[in-house]
Amino acid sequence: MPVVALAQDSPALLPLLGLAGAMGLAGVGLWRLLARSGRLQRLEREDTSRHGAAIFLGTLLLQQALVQMLLGKGSGDGAADYTLPQLAASLALAGLLATIAVFGLAARLGVASTSLGVRAHQGPPAPLLALAAWLACWPVVAAASFLSRLLSPWLFEESSFTRQDYLERFLSEQGASSSAVVWVCMVVVIPVIEELIFRGALFGGLRRVLPPPAAMLLSGLLFGAVHDPIAMLPAAALGVMLAWLYERTGSLLAPCLAHMLQNGFTLMLATTIPEYL
Repeated sequence: MPVVALAQDSPALLPLLGLAGAMGLAGVGLWRLLARSGRLQRLEREDTSRHGAAIFLGTLLLQQALVQMLLGKGSGDGAADYTLPQLAASLALAGLLATIAVFGLAARLGVASTSLGVRAHQGPPAPLLALAAWLACWPVVAAASFLSRLLSPWLFEESSFTRQDYLERFLSEQGASSSAVVWVCMVVVIPVIEELIFRGALFGGLRRVLPPPAAMLLSGLLFGAVHDPIAMLPAAALGVMLAWLYERTGSLLAPCLAHMLQNGFTLMLATTIPEYL
């Protein structure tokens, strides 16, 4: 009954389910074709850094401190005083500065950038691999999003049972959806930063001490945990897929491109069929 009610409340749900199925089949087929056409470079334990978890934690804490400095104390309340382009730019700037500082310090201490995923991609073209993995995974992310909406009344507070604040503002704030700053920060800059932090550092560090599936799941759950409650499940599903893509390709290039596709597609859906979100 809840699924029927959700379908009645969201007219775009059924077409989106069909689209998700078609995308998933296309992605699986494309991935199998690419996997057969060239040798994938798998990630090995020795390719990662044992300091990855510390680098992840240091970067995340510094980023949060910089966000507080840029937006003022209690950024949850202070954020209302800024436009979405200003918020997006502040988040991107804080992430860039924190990543440059911590990753730069790690390099000075002898941590190779290649052990954090910054290495040349080999094998089938990274854009096609990213597209195939994203297409194959998008139905899972969409299903996690719908499941989150179904469970929200029981799991989250009333204030959390809404669209993510940034998406709400993207839809309602004048000029936000057409702002180049918003699109560049949310579709390009922030995905690259998050891939370096969550896949290059965190997953790489976990990969040293855990079997790959466990490292993927744990890093994905932590990726979901830093998002708003309503977005935790789909973000966690996306995080697992991106870690798997890094594991299969040995480079962060394809995960970065897949993450950009996800963010760009989400913003595109927000501007065309906002009832989906």
